Amino acid sequence: MEPAPGSTAMPRRRPGQELEQEEEAELWVPNSSSAHLDSIPSLAQCRRRMEAVQSPAQDGAKKEGLQPDPPPPKTGQLENEARGRGSWLEKQKVFIPRQSPLDELLAVEHFRSLYHLCIAAVCIAILGAAATDLANHRCCLKEDLEFIIANSHGMGAALGIWLIMCIYTLLAPYATLALWAHASRTTRHPWLLVASVVGALLGGHTAVLGIFPIYTMVHQQMQYIPKVILMTEQLRLLMKSHSFLRETVPNLRAQTTAGKVKLPALSTYLYFLCCPTLLYRETYPRTSVIRWRVVVENCAKFLAFAFLLALIMRRLSNPVYIHLSLQPFRLETFVPAMCNTILPGTVMLLISFYGILHCWFNAFAEVLRFADRGFYQDWWNATSFATYYRKWNSVVHDWLYLYIYQDLFWLFGKKWRVGAMLATFLLSAIAHEYIVGFGLGIFYPILFCNYTIFGVLFNFVLNDKRRRPAWNVAVWALLFVGQGLLVALYSLEYYARVHCPLQVSPGLFVAATGHGDMAF
Repeated sequence: MEPAPGSTAMPRRRPGQELEQEEEAELWVPNSSSAHLDSIPSLAQCRRRMEAVQSPAQDGAKKEGLQPDPPPPKTGQLENEARGRGSWLEKQKVFIPRQSPLDELLAVEHFRSLYHLCIAAVCIAILGAAATDLANHRCCLKEDLEFIIANSHGMGAALGIWLIMCIYTLLAPYATLALWAHASRTTRHPWLLVASVVGALLGGHTAVLGIFPIYTMVHQQMQYIPKVILMTEQLRLLMKSHSFLRETVPNLRAQTTAGKVKLPALSTYLYFLCCPTLLYRETYPRTSVIRWRVVVENCAKFLAFAFLLALIMRRLSNPVYIHLSLQPFRLETFVPAMCNTILPGTVMLLISFYGILHCWFNAFAEVLRFADRGFYQDWWNATSFATYYRKWNSVVHDWLYLYIYQDLFWLFGKKWRVGAMLATFLLSAIAHEYIVGFGLGIFYPILFCNYTIFGVLFNFVLNDKRRRPAWNVAVWALLFVGQGLLVALYSLEYYARVHCPLQVSPGLFVAATGHGDMAF
């Protein structure tokens, strides 16, 4: 994990460690009255380095709209914000205008050629699938589209549920804060008021964001795609509402003591619910214009890679395990099948990363003029799993670090550092298993065990002390094997339940209608 919050000693740098420490300093600054942004040498060095290596392509992109509007706050403003949120917050995220790492790499001609190679491979894969269908006298890509449609059953109902969840998340926490701020100045029993407000908010969150979407999913017999979307949005809205309350309540408490309470504008909370970050701030760095060409390109790439993901599952992964699940489990048949799944599983992992964390997030950020595009870091260069976990998804990692790890660290003290880290791993494992389990409709906690056992083990064994290139090879090899094993085990269990259901349930799958071989 990160260094212990509150520590001030600067460790001696080892060779090859400078870049990573500068990247961390760019994201997090100490939250104290003596913290001056301009006095942090690593942040200044990082900015100078970025300006020095800017290519003409990057300059052109900045001219199109990557200039901050309005300019970032000055040092004194950052200090005042830090004091308002409470002195017990050791670190906080600083949002700065920047491009995504892949966009910066694509400004270099050599990386751009590799990217074009990958795009050519995607086009050849889709054209090859279409040519195979035509050669077998079948409608071009018809079964692949039917595969997506069959797994999208219930999308209309999911959209309605999602709108209700969004409206509730917008109004309920804000109204609760307004009620608490108004009544806290006149009530004679503040603790009773706080308990009542917290109880009402938890009850509403449990009903509207917890039970309601799950009950509707089961009642409407939704398929995989709408269920995964709903589960992901459910967790996203819960995390956003927690961040809003967590960042706003300390300010309101300080204002209540001073006798003057000012709630944040509802428009800032609405913008926060839409923008691609889980950390609430009243202001974010903004771009000057919206580049609609970038929006269209990212949306088109997202749809193309989503179709490629469905094509890989239907043509490479599913046929193997549909027939394998009809046979008794034997290692001599399972191990070759799992090894053959490693490459498609890894491609699925990379497609999911690029489609969601790069294309989808950048499209939303461009529409909302959100200038900080650091949704991920250079995880592909990781020589340890500790670094990989930090850099794979910076949006979720920042939330877990700030509101789970750091808060537990503050509650229980420095002696509970390992416990805080394990609790963070446990919560992340439960969230991932929750999405996959409800999406597939089965309880098969392979992903949970992967996070809580192997994830924790590799986090200690392959830690930040590993710096040699051989450790990067080890990280990639373990990712390959782990992804292949996950796809193999989940596919095998899913199709085993399809062919041998525990009870007759039309919602399990549409096997009786002739589309059972198309479902995932």
